[in-house]
Amino acid sequence: MQRFKMSTMGILVLSFIMLMGCAAVSPQPAHAAWETVVGKAPLGADEAAAEQAAIDAALRQAVEKQAGALIQGNTRIRNGQVVMDDVMASYSGYIRDKRIHSSMPSADGKFYVVTMEVDVLVDTLRQKIASMEDQFEKYQQDMQRKNVIVLGIREFNTDLPWARKPFALMVQMAQDKLRQARFTVLDESAIQNYAAIIDTIRTGQLNRAGLIELARASNADYMVMVAMDATFKQRDNSNPFNTVGANLRVDLLDVNTGDYHTGKYERGTKRVNAANPSQADLREAVTDLAREVGELAITDTVYALMNLTGHMPNTGGGAAPAPAPVVGAPVGTGGGAGAYARQRYVIVFERFQDQHVDSILSDLDGLPGVEEAQVQRQTQRETRVQVFYSGRSNTLRTGIKQILQRHGYGQFRVNFAGNRLIFKNTIRF
Repeated sequence: MQRFKMSTMGILVLSFIMLMGCAAVSPQPAHAAWETVVGKAPLGADEAAAEQAAIDAALRQAVEKQAGALIQGNTRIRNGQVVMDDVMASYSGYIRDKRIHSSMPSADGKFYVVTMEVDVLVDTLRQKIASMEDQFEKYQQDMQRKNVIVLGIREFNTDLPWARKPFALMVQMAQDKLRQARFTVLDESAIQNYAAIIDTIRTGQLNRAGLIELARASNADYMVMVAMDATFKQRDNSNPFNTVGANLRVDLLDVNTGDYHTGKYERGTKRVNAANPSQADLREAVTDLAREVGELAITDTVYALMNLTGHMPNTGGGAAPAPAPVVGAPVGTGGGAGAYARQRYVIVFERFQDQHVDSILSDLDGLPGVEEAQVQRQTQRETRVQVFYSGRSNTLRTGIKQILQRHGYGQFRVNFAGNRLIFKNTIRF
């Protein structure tokens, strides 16, 4: 056999080719980004548990910051909050490493505070977000075949001319939010003799079966009914302020099955500062009030319809999800015994001391079943928080009562209307 002798130059060339080949097949490290974050948690008797809770809060914060930047920078994404919620449900999967710089109780002894650097897997996060948006777009295209008709039913005690425009705004808000959710919204012209039918509904002469027949005739799959009642109370010796009121009810019916799925009721009052208010003053006041109560009732109804029709992204990948349970109702499959669908609540804390509110909110965020808690508005006398919660509403109410009692509040009033919980401290301070 003839042997070949390789020159030194040949060996070098071969070595270079082998190195290049290895470089071509070697896995490249995922792109990561270091974020400096500070996490804190209420400091109780178990300091180790508080430290771990603070670390978890910092990790969540790092992933949320990177995810927020990716979502905001992606022009395709129109469902940022839904995408963010799904990402944060498994945030630990996007963390490669962490470095703790400091870990100690706060100076006032109320919190445990951790300062750390977190290495976030940005490429993995980007791929997840892109995948979710692809799924969501597919589901939205499917949902365009779902027709929803909105019926506006005015229920004024008297025909108040200044309340007509606010009522029309509520009907328009329902239609707009359904369109934003990519449902096909049928207008009033889809129903013959619409005005006469609405008058019949107002007098209570048309029952649910009759409404469903109307909706079927208009080729609707679902019906959303918006009913509003406006009131005006003039000031007198017992009440120094003029007051307008708005009561809004939104009902959701499945036209195909005849099932009644949800009814949202919100109410509120607002002072009118003018001594002798004009129709314009009253219209402006009740419009502002209607927008406030309508945002709650209509948004929750749209969420319920999206949940009912499976109009949510599939978090597990692969096939489209099965129809989701009605919001607020027990989940029969997939969630285990006692599991509940995700529901949005608005929690209002009135007249609680400022130095306690942050701690109360921190405890609320850690309450079992609370998936997200976000402050919407905060003043010296009132804090309003949006909470996404999976569980019974009475369990949430009980949990918040226990939190307030732990902070020394033994006397407070609780009002519950629709998805709004109002806790009012009754001890003067």
